[in-house]
Amino acid sequence: MLTDIALKSFGQSHVGAVRKINEDSLLEYPEQNIWVVADGMGGHEAGDVASQMLIDTINTYINEHAYHGITINVLKQAILTANEKIIAYSHSQLAGKTAGSTIVLLWIDGHTAHWLWAGDSRGYRFYHQDLKQVTRDHSHVNELVDQGVLSAEEAEKHPMGNVITRAIGVVEDIDVDHISHPIVEGEMLLLCSDGLTGELSDASIAEQLQQQNVINAGSSLMHAALGKGAKDNVTLILVSVSKQSQIESFKDDDLTVPLFS
Repeated sequence: MLTDIALKSFGQSHVGAVRKINEDSLLEYPEQNIWVVADGMGGHEAGDVASQMLIDTINTYINEHAYHGITINVLKQAILTANEKIIAYSHSQLAGKTAGSTIVLLWIDGHTAHWLWAGDSRGYRFYHQDLKQVTRDHSHVNELVDQGVLSAEEAEKHPMGNVITRAIGVVEDIDVDHISHPIVEGEMLLLCSDGLTGELSDASIAEQLQQQNVINAGSSLMHAALGKGAKDNVTLILVSVSKQSQIESFKDDDLTVPLFS
């Protein structure tokens, strides 16, 4: 059980080696222990605008509620408000074209990590050389895996692997998934767009995370993805959990993911 924690983060976004614009956006708000990765879709003046609108809306909500306290409901409402704004933007500016964005958000409240997500941007935990995916892709191939039509190995190479079934800004009635777990001293938490996971397997990601320094580990991930060709934009945020000198009280509510064994 943790009695005191220190969080360090590293975030980076790269256009990649093929795309001309970067449709990804990220937010690092360490004062409130909130980090966000958004992967836009729809091309220039659509995907890049959608992901930035999503980030800006969340940032505004955090600023407005920082004094009274951030909650899961506040963060969900920020995402739902961004959903409405992006839909309105598409209707007024894109002549029928749809802009949208995936999202993965991490909020660490005391000693509990909360994840919110929609789409195929992912959240991972890395602890004692073990990498676990926390989020679950909202994608066509993932539905086929759930139905038993595809194996996990077949899904990784499926030609429809980039077809997502949920994104912010596409439909008015959007569901945002949420899961929580206690944080563990010595673990790293990774948020990333599919530009990273499209190039690197889980085994390759785990290999790059062997380094203890969060900056070196995050830089190694980015360099590895670029070295593989980076056909898409690549965005990642890495958060490390360690001890600090000041002791804080432990908060153990709304835990739905067990500690590593």
